[in-house]
Order: sequence, then C-alpha cells, then structure tokens
Amino acid sequence: MAISNSQTVYSNGICHGLPLLGDDPHDLSAIVVGASGMSGQSMIDCLVGAPKRWSRIFALSRRPPQADETITTLKHVPTDLLKEPGGIAESLTSHEVQADVVFFFGYVQLSAEERKYSAASKDSAQKLADINGDWLR
Repeated sequence: MAISNSQTVYSNGICHGLPLLGDDPHDLSAIVVGASGMSGQSMIDCLVGAPKRWSRIFALSRRPPQADETITTLKHVPTDLLKEPGGIAESLTSHEVQADVVFFFGYVQLSAEERKYSAASKDSAQKLADINGDWLR
C-alpha cells in the first residue's frame, strides 16, 4: 500500500496553506517557540483548532499569543529566548513543559546598531544565519 505524502490545507483570513489537522494521532503535546509572532500565532490557531489531537500546547514567547482565555489546552510560558540557556531550561522545568512535537518560529534580529552598520554589507545575511543557526542549535 502506498503512503500518501499529501496534506490537506486551508485558508483563514490572510493566512493560507495552513495544515488541516485531524484527530489521529490524539492526545499529543506541542511546544510553539515564538508563539506570539506571525507564524507562531498561525500555528497556535491551527493547533487549538484540533483539541483532540493536541491536548496540551505550550506557547513560548515573551508576550502571550492572542487566544481565547477559555482554551484550556493552551498554556503560555513566558520565555525570553535571548536569556542564557540555563535560564530558559529553568523556565521550561518550572512550567513542567514536555512535548511530543516542537514547532520553532523563533528568530533573532540584529540590533538597531548592527543593522545600521551592516545594511550595506554583504555579510549581514550571513551574520543573521549564523546568529539564528547557533541559537537554534
């Protein structure tokens, strides 16, 4: 039997190509890193729309994502990803964060000072790739 590599997607307002998630598998937990950003917020919306599949969603960001406060499957974990890794680990541990899947939408931008001096430089794209690559690792 052939396994399908297709995914059903849908649009919601200005967001297009959002995955339509069914109930199987069910009772999964997820971490959404960068949950209050544009992409992270869209993923939060997708996950809370499938509560049988995603029984626990941990939203990691400085600010909480926009969501109905009555959604019991969603828990905001205030996290500043610019902190030292030990501080982030402590926050995750204290909020009892565990997950089956991690969706990573975090992104570190150059500081205003760095952007000013690297705007004309060909190295700015590489610097962003290095910063964010190291951060993700």
